[in-house]
Amino acid sequence: FFLALYGLRQWRQELRGRTELDAAREIVRGIIEVRNAIGQCRVPVTFISEFSDRERDSAETDSEAMALNEEYAYRKRLGQLTTAMLKFETAAIAAEVLWGAKVTQVRSEIIVLHNRLMKDFTAYFQNAQRDARAGRDTHEDWVEAERTVLFAAISDDFGAEFKDAISRAISAFDNYLLSK
Repeated sequence: FFLALYGLRQWRQELRGRTELDAAREIVRGIIEVRNAIGQCRVPVTFISEFSDRERDSAETDSEAMALNEEYAYRKRLGQLTTAMLKFETAAIAAEVLWGAKVTQVRSEIIVLHNRLMKDFTAYFQNAQRDARAGRDTHEDWVEAERTVLFAAISDDFGAEFKDAISRAISAFDNYLLSK
């Protein structure tokens, strides 16, 4: 009887350990996918292949087409980021059940950065379309503030802030992964 009880306790501990290890792997995988997707979104160049399937309205001017092509390409990239965020959030919610506040803090920090990026992309494209319709250059003063968040550069405050947040998030779970 005692041997069966001991075996049951061992099995339960092993099951919990495996569950925690799987959760840690999934959340780190989600963080890395979000990191990669944000990195892709912030590439400051679009390629013809990214917008060649966009249907152009016959009434579009060339400057409107340029703005819409750029937006279309970035919206595709943002779609990949949304998918990565959904995977991350799913893993984070499952991990919150196991670890609580530790995961909540990591999750919140990444969500704040994601939301900031999405807000700035939305503002950038609204302004770019407005300027294109008015026949103005889309790279005026208003762009510079948004560009520092949107597009990666050699000297990049948002990139550094984002990189630090990702590093903190991964290290929060690395110790757990390495101990198993």
